[in-house]
Amino acid sequence: MITSEPQILDPMEPNHAGPDAESGRYEFGENENLILSGLASKMRLVGLFIVGIGLFVFAYGVVRMVEVGYIFAGLLDFVVGIWTFGAGTEFKKIAETPNKDTELLMRGLENLLRLYTLVYWLCLLAILFTFIQVGAVSFGERPA
Repeated sequence: MITSEPQILDPMEPNHAGPDAESGRYEFGENENLILSGLASKMRLVGLFIVGIGLFVFAYGVVRMVEVGYIFAGLLDFVVGIWTFGAGTEFKKIAETPNKDTELLMRGLENLLRLYTLVYWLCLLAILFTFIQVGAVSFGERPA
């Protein structure tokens, strides 16, 4: 298991990573595994923290006699935390598991794609609601 912090790498330094001659699969080298391991540990911690926040906010919404806003926010945080933790777990496996780097990388990227697709749609909804609100305020009733 690799536990040290990633180091700054010289891009001109030769790296022994690349396709495995026998299997034809790509394997990351030690330097890349250090970076992936560091990223993975941070993503997993952030994911767990967001899951905890989500559960707390969800429970608060239920205790407050089913306040939908808190329940929705809690569920949203929970899902974001799960996907972040999942991507971090796949990146951790890349650093620890031989002969599966490409497959594990794609699984981690799928989790990130889910996360950022959700964020993308939430941003579009926020923009839409902002325009609706500005329009309602601008074209609403005006005092005489």
